[in-house]
Formats: sequence, structure tokens, C-alpha cells
Amino acid sequence: IDLGHFLLRQYIVNFELREKVSSYVYAQDFETNNIQGRGYTIINQDSFPEIPEESLQKYFQLIQNNIVSKVISYNHLDLRGDHTNYRDKLLNLMGNPQIRFESKLRDGYFIEIFTK
Repeated sequence: IDLGHFLLRQYIVNFELREKVSSYVYAQDFETNNIQGRGYTIINQDSFPEIPEESLQKYFQLIQNNIVSKVISYNHLDLRGDHTNYRDKLLNLMGNPQIRFESKLRDGYFIEIFTK
């Protein structure tokens, strides 16, 4: 059970934050041409290394176009097989993360927050 992650999502959804969450775009509904405006945040848990390069580029294009200004990642860097090096791409686009620490629950997994 990923209780910590569930509780974090519930906090984001249910409590007033400094920056109001006005909408969500889930991965299965993601189309870059439907995303308008600025100040979006990408939140990804566990799947960045497994997203095919072509699909990952859609997300990163939003960063390059200044539509996305923050990325919150809870992933491990897995370069086996066809896994992508998503972290190098984030570093190139956004610089070093403002926050980075290893999960106490899962060795090798890091919580990182990148801002542009």
C-alpha cells in the first residue's frame, strides 16, 4: 500500500494550497495541443524511466515552451533495456532540483522537485 502517496494526493486535492490547483490532466488524457496557459506542474511517480522517448518528449516540450514550470518526480534512474534517462533531460531543461532526497521507504528512489 502506498499510503504516503495516497495521503499526499488527498492533501493536494482536499486542502487549500498557496497555489490553487485548478485542473488535472491525467496521462491517459494527455495531448499537448489541449494544454493552454502557464504555470503547470508535472507530477510523476514510478513511470518516467519507462515512458518511451517519443512520449516523454511531449512532456518536455511543455517545459521548453514555458507551459510547465515545475516537475515533481518520485522515481529511480533505471537505464536497463529501453528505459530512458529522463533525469538528464530534466537537468538540461530545468537545472539542478531545488529539493532532492532519497525515499525512506524505497532504496534508490528519489523525490525531486525541479522548478524553472
